[in-house]
Amino acid sequence: MEDTAIFEDLKPLPDSQMLSKLKFEPAEKSKKTNFIHRLPPVIKYLILIMFLCVGIGVSSIYVLLADCALCVVHSFLALYPAKKLLKNFITILPYVLLFFFFQMLFFPIKAGDVVYWRWAFFSVTDAKLLLGIRTILHYVAVLIPVSVFMYCTDEIQILDGMRDLLKPLALLKIPTQHVVLVICIIFRFLSVLMEETVLIVKSQMIRSGGNTGRKERRFFARLALILPIIVPLIVQTLKRAELLAEALEARYYN
Repeated sequence: MEDTAIFEDLKPLPDSQMLSKLKFEPAEKSKKTNFIHRLPPVIKYLILIMFLCVGIGVSSIYVLLADCALCVVHSFLALYPAKKLLKNFITILPYVLLFFFFQMLFFPIKAGDVVYWRWAFFSVTDAKLLLGIRTILHYVAVLIPVSVFMYCTDEIQILDGMRDLLKPLALLKIPTQHVVLVICIIFRFLSVLMEETVLIVKSQMIRSGGNTGRKERRFFARLALILPIIVPLIVQTLKRAELLAEALEARYYN
């Protein structure tokens, strides 16, 4: 009992927090499904393309608002968690606001614009505000359908849907199988590279004793953790890519 009490008092290493960030989210085995999840993959692709075409190609604020409303309804019908959707939006919000700031800074004032506030090179006009609102709606109209598509579609369905979607091009003797193969390799390599990264982080923690930096130098400590990971990861990626190329060549691919 005394020995176990000693281990209970031990705190996790400071650098072990990076490992928790590198782990994939566990598959939601109890995830509820409905008719949207059971749709054919090609139909899911067509719904995604429809939402993206409207969300990217349309500039009318009213149409974008209607499109965003339909995207939200689609996410609710697909049983997409509202908290997760809000978290995704909050994640990209700083980048959207930064882009909005650059629009306010660099876009010129046109004739007929109502100037609300101006200081040096920075100005706020009605046209710039509308442009910023339009930019945010564009981001929302792209974020929601992509998130719902990835939530409702697994890896096999993504590949099957891509293959079915490219069938008309295959009839024209366009080698669409190469595109499907590249997408398949990307999905396979993501998990492999994540495992390689975890192994490299663990080895770096062992060499440094689990503490590579002090709290007062937290930024430099994180930088010291990240830099030794990049080079070995690139080397391992090139090695695996070379082995994959040799395997394809040995099997007389194409």
